[in-house]
Amino acid sequence: MSYFIYWYQPLLLDSRMLSIGSLVQQFSCMGHGIYWSIRHCTYINAKAIRSPYGGVRTWSFGLASPSPSGHMWFYSDTEMQKQELVIGIDFGTTHSGVSWAINDRRKEVHIIENWPDPQARNRTSHKVPSAVTYNIQDPSKLVSWGFSAIRRQGPGDGKESEPFTWFKLLLQEPESIPGTESDSELGTLTRLMRQHGKTAQDITIDYLRCIWNYTKEQLSAILNEDFQETYQMRVILTIPAVWTPNTIIMMKELAVKAGLPTSTDLLPEPEAAAVAVLKVTTERAELQKGDVVTVCDAGGGTCDLITYEIISMQPLKVKECVTGAGGFCGSVYIDKAFERYIKTLVGPTQYNQLRERDRKYMMSDFELGIKPLFRYPSGRSEKHVIDLRGVRDDIPNGIHDESITLKPKELNKIFSPTCLEVQQLVERQLRGTPEKKTKAVLLVGGFGESVHLFEQLQAKFAKTKTTKILKSERAWSAVCRGATHWGLERCKNGIAIIESRKSRYNYGIIRSAPVDPRDASREGPFTVETGCQIDWLLKKGDEIMDGNKVEIDEHRTVQIGLLEFGSRRFCDVFLYNSSDEPPQQCTDNEDIKPLGYLPWEVDVKRIRWHEKRIEPPPSAGRPAVGKRFRKFKYTLVLKLGPAMMELGSIYRGKTAGMVEMPYENGENTNIQFKWVHPKPPPRRKTIPWT
Repeated sequence: MSYFIYWYQPLLLDSRMLSIGSLVQQFSCMGHGIYWSIRHCTYINAKAIRSPYGGVRTWSFGLASPSPSGHMWFYSDTEMQKQELVIGIDFGTTHSGVSWAINDRRKEVHIIENWPDPQARNRTSHKVPSAVTYNIQDPSKLVSWGFSAIRRQGPGDGKESEPFTWFKLLLQEPESIPGTESDSELGTLTRLMRQHGKTAQDITIDYLRCIWNYTKEQLSAILNEDFQETYQMRVILTIPAVWTPNTIIMMKELAVKAGLPTSTDLLPEPEAAAVAVLKVTTERAELQKGDVVTVCDAGGGTCDLITYEIISMQPLKVKECVTGAGGFCGSVYIDKAFERYIKTLVGPTQYNQLRERDRKYMMSDFELGIKPLFRYPSGRSEKHVIDLRGVRDDIPNGIHDESITLKPKELNKIFSPTCLEVQQLVERQLRGTPEKKTKAVLLVGGFGESVHLFEQLQAKFAKTKTTKILKSERAWSAVCRGATHWGLERCKNGIAIIESRKSRYNYGIIRSAPVDPRDASREGPFTVETGCQIDWLLKKGDEIMDGNKVEIDEHRTVQIGLLEFGSRRFCDVFLYNSSDEPPQQCTDNEDIKPLGYLPWEVDVKRIRWHEKRIEPPPSAGRPAVGKRFRKFKYTLVLKLGPAMMELGSIYRGKTAGMVEMPYENGENTNIQFKWVHPKPPPRRKTIPWT
């Protein structure tokens, strides 16, 4: 039986003394039509909330089910129905972008374009350079970022360092990245990092913090100053699909250290690009249910491919039908090849003597002017001229009056290696769909706007009349916009376009000793013995659906005393592997890599109460006095997401442990994964009868 509120208890709200009766009357007059039914109400908590539409204030009341303290809470529609604000961040190798949208009826996506630019060359730009500079005397102080970093006016007073660029490439494992320190930009970056005592992780944190702070400034000016309290924020950060799970771990930690919310979602870049352009592509290419389309996200540092099959047209829904592929063949490698060519043409000695400002102006002229518009062989008669101040005349080599005339044939040699790598990636991806041929290949990303890359792919696949090569509109900002669209799909009343994806790795667990690796009292590294059995929870190529769970039953044998209390700790080690056929046991193969661990614990009383005693295992020997062996079953649950996953342990219906995977990198904790061979058991000494 419930009762209507009849307490008349005064409350102090917004510097005004109001009574419950007046509050009920005021709330009813607002037309909300809410009736309160309470069993045992001792007090009511209320607070004022600023309306996002102006200075109007609405009341939010706190009432809930009875608790031991007698307090009860209830949240009104005003507080529960906050509008959702989605922010998509595309952190790129050369440039980065941010977009945002409010989850309302229009769901309009806005791109931040007014990035700070001291020279005002680009009053509006969809992206900002991924670059920072530091104080030479005090490297802990960041001086500038974005356009201000790459357009600094020479050394000045000698306090500002050279710009740090391309640092995103060094976040991946070194063995996975092509190129050496002899490459111009990477060589400059590694030299600057040594001089200033910086790591790629430090630079990434500083740059992301600048991007995030500027984004909040812009949203404060557009929405309101306290938009973080008014709206429920959802942040999506895109990552390359070729990154390994360990790099994904590190990226999530760096984002949080840079000030981004801990709930930030990580999304593969090709999936974000696909969400942004698939709707338009299906209409343009006249695709139908059952057709296959490949999205090629060619960016600055990487090129990622992902292939989808259309399973529904209204509403549009697709599923990944081939395991995605990718490689380090972005447009920055064309920039490196071009600078090496110019250095050879004018001579290394003369090139190194030129002012840094003039060299960077030349590279900027190439990146923004020649690179996106160059084409060959259709443009073999076109002339391309680039300025390089301070260079001496050399008429036979086309150098005259501080300008260099570039031959199309030589430029084709600069473009060909990188374009060939992209072409080979596309070919391998298309071969993965033999039953249903791909109807369209869609180019997105900054490098995807290249005319030369488009013509090369068209010429290669001209014989297969069924496959069309298409360029996307606003390809440069596709990943940035797609991240926000993806976030809107996960909001209330959203409809997700991508229904499922393919796993790029094998994920499994091995059972380790019943200890907690986080225990500081434990001596020595946390080791994984060679020969341990691996239980693969997810294999390469398996279908992944957001929110789906993979469950596997495991067993443990423990020795518990009759008077033992407390909790028994356990640990399961999480591994990943990239081979098509993963091994069933741990080996010395470096392809099996530890990813993290799942610590969990179970109350000893529950094991002793529920589990039956068993005979001692042959290898265990006789049990200690007062202790018995018991075998119990538990369930490992793997919850899947686009880039992150959760691993949990459940014992008899109750969660015993839960971590987000990828969880932690071994470099940032006291855990050291070391492959060791198990020692043979000691031989028992036999005492002869006397």
